[in-house]
Amino acid sequence: MTESSEPGEDPELERLREQKAKRYLRVARAQQKGNEYPEKPVDLTTADSPSFLKRYPLAVLEFWAGWCKPCKKLRPVLDELADEFWGDIAFGRISLDQETDARERFEVTVLPTVLLFNHGFEVERFLGGLTHSRLLQALSPFAKAPEAKVTRIGSAKPPGAIGG
Repeated sequence: MTESSEPGEDPELERLREQKAKRYLRVARAQQKGNEYPEKPVDLTTADSPSFLKRYPLAVLEFWAGWCKPCKKLRPVLDELADEFWGDIAFGRISLDQETDARERFEVTVLPTVLLFNHGFEVERFLGGLTHSRLLQALSPFAKAPEAKVTRIGSAKPPGAIGG
């Protein structure tokens, strides 16, 4: 096996370069629009959530509580994923201890609950304890193609009309 410093000879390397270039272009476009992607999950209120979902084409909201042990286990997993998907997916957290109306507004019945939004529409819902690999597998297709057509699930509503 020979090493080559010539670009274009290693298809995997070229694919990774192209993927990274596309990501940086998306980040640059977002920054031009004033949408700086957070490097870690942002603590949100129920009132903040519609503007957060409108601001970022792909967003993840985590619903948690201080007394919830699976929520505490999920916290570092989402911190890692926020770092991995920086510039592609924005991550936010809503504490149900502080934001009691979020439970009804987002129809949260299990903790932790993680919702994935594409252009303000809920496209995926994860309930209970989750692993890094499970979330990585679920989020990767969306991060690779954020411009893909939105497929709504359940009773997804447009931004601003979330949960009623």
